Amino acid sequence: MIFKSVTFDADYETEDEYIYLFAIEVPPGKYEFYQTAFNEVVTQGWLIRESNPFSLEFDIEKGSVTYVGNYKYFEKSNNKRDFLQITDNK
Repeated sequence: MIFKSVTFDADYETEDEYIYLFAIEVPPGKYEFYQTAFNEVVTQGWLIRESNPFSLEFDIEKGSVTYVGNYKYFEKSNNKRDFLQITDNK
């Protein structure tokens, strides 16, 4: 497998954050986010950082938009791999 580097321009910026908005079209059904992983280029090659397992289940209905929350990535995490914070702000 060949890894492709993808970069995005921030949609908004604050003093200490870059904010990116994403929309993905998927068929209606039940979905779940359960873990995330980030690939980073480091001096020695690739570093893959995986989050602790979690479960965020949601339903997608035909013809509607489903908001699944805010995902905040922290460049520097603690030893427990707490580099991702998920909030729904509802």
